[in-house]
Amino acid sequence: MGANEEQGSIFSGAFKVWIVMFILAIVGGTLRQGMMIRIMSPLTAEVVEGGILIVIYYWIIVRFVKSHSEQVEESTGWMLGLMWCTLTIIFETVFFRFAIGHSWDELLADYRIDQGRMWLVVLLSLFVSPWLAVNAVKK
Repeated sequence: MGANEEQGSIFSGAFKVWIVMFILAIVGGTLRQGMMIRIMSPLTAEVVEGGILIVIYYWIIVRFVKSHSEQVEESTGWMLGLMWCTLTIIFETVFFRFAIGHSWDELLADYRIDQGRMWLVVLLSLFVSPWLAVNAVKK
């Protein structure tokens, strides 16, 4: 397999990994809205859910990087992070704005870290985690 085919294989696999992470985010949001806010404040539930997602995502990302350890470099880690963040932001915007009908203010509120919102932290960890995983695996 040539270098371009190997990169294509990594990114097609990365898309499948993103689908899994996407499903986990939906499950996490459903659990937060359905169960967690009954026993804690909505903000606390969001922080707990975000922390759990970050840990699970990193675990998944490390396993993915290990499975492609011969093909990945630091730059691949950054590209994976950018790909996953871009897919997530595009999906979130299209789905919540156009399918659900949230206003732009509602969408942007999720990025207000100064108000204790975790989504920006989750996205930043999603961006950096592949690079961290590549460096951890390559040592």
